[in-house]
Amino acid sequence: MIRTGIDGLFEFGTHEHSLMGNIKNVGLAFMVMLIWTIIVTVMLTTMAGVSTNEIGALLSAKLSIYSAVLPWAPKMSVSMLLFLSCVFAPLWEVGAFRYVPWGLAKSMEVLMIRSLSQKNRQNRRNYELEYNCEQNLVYGNLKGTSFILPVMILTSIIFGIIHGNVINIMYQGVGGFIFAWLMIKGGYWPAVMAHFMWNFMLMFGMPIVLGL
Repeated sequence: MIRTGIDGLFEFGTHEHSLMGNIKNVGLAFMVMLIWTIIVTVMLTTMAGVSTNEIGALLSAKLSIYSAVLPWAPKMSVSMLLFLSCVFAPLWEVGAFRYVPWGLAKSMEVLMIRSLSQKNRQNRRNYELEYNCEQNLVYGNLKGTSFILPVMILTSIIFGIIHGNVINIMYQGVGGFIFAWLMIKGGYWPAVMAHFMWNFMLMFGMPIVLGL
């Protein structure tokens, strides 16, 4: 197994790929996002003077985007909006913004390690690499050369912006980073499940909390 240079960020939470392990991680991710959303909301309303209506618009920007893109969106039923926001969106967004970029970043790391000469012991020592000649495998830690963390940050920023506003980086952008953490911890489906739960919360729970 090739370890990345950001393993330290993923020491909390369980690494088990069991059902209970994934449930724990999904719950942890959801609670972190909820606490963070409350903190950001309090900061925006008290320090920046942003109204609760504006906060609600930021959190439900996905529905506004659907309404602008899909001509028939205004006539959609609640169940159709629920499907688009809580099922369809998590499925493609986790794939496009987390699974695919993470896979590419991981491949780049593997290529970097394998490009190091087997005979160049100094490079292998700098990267804390160990080479298994029998199995032709490389083990090690890329330290600060990891591609995964920059890719996670970049895709999370883009994910926040496409939700309608730069301020959304503070909400959906951070949420995207947490979903990426969850995917690395447990795989594609736990990240989709957490995304589903969060979008459902934004559609039905947050308006009640904000009094909208």
